[in-house]
Amino acid sequence: MKYSIENEFLRAEISSLGAELTSLVLKEDGCEYIWQGDEKYWTGHAPVMFPICGRLSQAKYTYRGKQYELGGHGFARHSEFELSACSSDKITLTLKSNESTRAVFPLEFIFSITFSLKGKALDISHRVINTGDDELIFSVGGHPALMFLFPRAIALRIIM
Repeated sequence: MKYSIENEFLRAEISSLGAELTSLVLKEDGCEYIWQGDEKYWTGHAPVMFPICGRLSQAKYTYRGKQYELGGHGFARHSEFELSACSSDKITLTLKSNESTRAVFPLEFIFSITFSLKGKALDISHRVINTGDDELIFSVGGHPALMFLFPRAIALRIIM
């Protein structure tokens, strides 16, 4: 599902699939700041990387004596996030550990991403909560593909 938030300066679209920012438009001139995808090069927009950033050797790792397979940049970008909170200029999407995530990452978590428009800025904050008994080992990051046409004055702040 696609969600939209906006304020007097900006309009953003976020997909529940991967909690991915798919559009960020400056309203005064219609300028798009997020790559809109081209199969010839790359179809992504701004995928979220969790619980790893990068790739594992042979896409495998061992945890507590058991081997797991985990693809590049983890599973969040391919996961359906649930809507947790929404207003006209702010949205929070959440992914909770489940049977599918535990098959490749055996730790318990709640991972939330909040997109918030503040003037000509989009703040993106990530929050990870350990809901299990084991230490939660992870990394999180963003891979936004930005289209910059200077001189424009917006800000994209990613808060970890």
